[in-house]
Amino acid sequence: MWSEKVDERTGGSAFPFVDPSSERTSRTDHGMTLRDYFAGQVIVGLLTNKTTHDYDGEAAMAFEMADALIRVRTRTAAASQ
Repeated sequence: MWSEKVDERTGGSAFPFVDPSSERTSRTDHGMTLRDYFAGQVIVGLLTNKTTHDYDGEAAMAFEMADALIRVRTRTAAASQ
């Protein structure tokens, strides 16, 4: 398994692909960022059961929440080491 230096702003890759046929384990596809994945999950909750939308505001809020999740995740990981 490879070790990845995690980008604290994006959280690194959400679904990285490692080529299992490679003798030397190397990352071949970065996939979407964890920040994008978190924002996508948040937006589902924000849009549930709403009848009117402010899409720009809700998208901004989703990324703000994603950023908060990454900050807490980074602090929690650092504290547990």
